[in-house]
Amino acid sequence: MPTGPLDRGRPLENDDNRAAVLAPEQNPPDGRYRAQWNDDYHHAWHVFLTGEDAGYYSDYKDAGKYIARTLSEGFAYQGEPSPHRDCRKRGEPSAGLHRAAFVNFLQNHDQIGNRPIGERLSALVKPEKIEAALAVLLLQPSPPMLFMGEEWGATEPFPFFCDFKGELADAVRNGRKREFADAYAKHGGEIPDPLLQSTRDLAVLDWKALEQPEHAEKLAATRSLLAARKKFITPLLPAMVSAGDVTFEQELLVARWPAGDKVLMLLANLSDKPAPSPSGSTWGTPVWGGTPPGDLPPWSVYTAILSSSFPGASETSEPGIQISQSLHLDSGPGPSGRPGMTKMGGN
Repeated sequence: MPTGPLDRGRPLENDDNRAAVLAPEQNPPDGRYRAQWNDDYHHAWHVFLTGEDAGYYSDYKDAGKYIARTLSEGFAYQGEPSPHRDCRKRGEPSAGLHRAAFVNFLQNHDQIGNRPIGERLSALVKPEKIEAALAVLLLQPSPPMLFMGEEWGATEPFPFFCDFKGELADAVRNGRKREFADAYAKHGGEIPDPLLQSTRDLAVLDWKALEQPEHAEKLAATRSLLAARKKFITPLLPAMVSAGDVTFEQELLVARWPAGDKVLMLLANLSDKPAPSPSGSTWGTPVWGGTPPGDLPPWSVYTAILSSSFPGASETSEPGIQISQSLHLDSGPGPSGRPGMTKMGGN
């Protein structure tokens, strides 16, 4: 693996899930890497949200199991056979790594661009499901990554595009047709040609969408979540040096991550129906959503910090993210003068 100053701090893209090459706490990492784009997190959530299980998604058919494992230990595959890879063993144990080693995300340019038409989740999944999944992403410990426009629910596709010439251009065009033969048979001319300027133009964000109430409210919700993360969760991260305790059963997600003498707690009803709140558990000082009621509303998310020495959160806790609720947080204009633009990442 290359070493040197240019490698320090650069996240890794590594389908092998090699925990041994990650060193989030070592400074400098001496040829290793601070973190890895966690495709396992994306794949498990994608299967859960969309029901798609073809191709590499076939490894995540038991989506709840893998969502729980990525939230608690980082990688979903830690040496188990991968059916999509002819049952070859994939991955190394990752529970002992710091939570900062895993960059979690719901969407990125690779996973959207790998689709024949380049649809975002907003074209595949109803809004309340995306809202809840985004809340979990931004309130769980590992570094979250947002794809451009995800923070306001952009609907523009992001089809694969390139500007190759000659034989390489023909190879790419024909390779895409072979890779997505079933899709070409079904959609035909609907699939954008990756070599055309018009395909690239489809991926350009419509910044005027922020003037529409539904996008403005989604942006306000995202900014509220990020504010809660910065104020209450980020200070806990240096102490999160071990795995969490996460279960996802009957569409009820229950998570606890130890952080020294504190515990970050998360509870989510990820279903279309109300669900009873777990009995017999102690809820901490609310950070998001308040104190969970006896019956959790559909697609509702709650977060708290359990500690006798964490005062003040209850006075400034944020409202729960529910699709029927309008959230507002005035954080001022974003970079380049664009109102409300949050920091985004790509791999």
